[in-house]
Amino acid sequence: MDTKESYAVVTGASQGLGKAFAENLAKKNINVILVSLPDQNLKELSGNLKTITI
Repeated sequence: MDTKESYAVVTGASQGLGKAFAENLAKKNINVILVSLPDQNLKELSGNLKTITI
């Protein structure tokens, strides 16, 4: 699979299973589009996901 062209939409990404899915996908170098309710620290999570490596 060419992960450079792969995208995944993760809803509820700021906590629980959504956050776990987002982290797992980021570890596999799959681009993620994060969706969450307002004021759920989504910006902080996206910054953390940028630093995840395999």
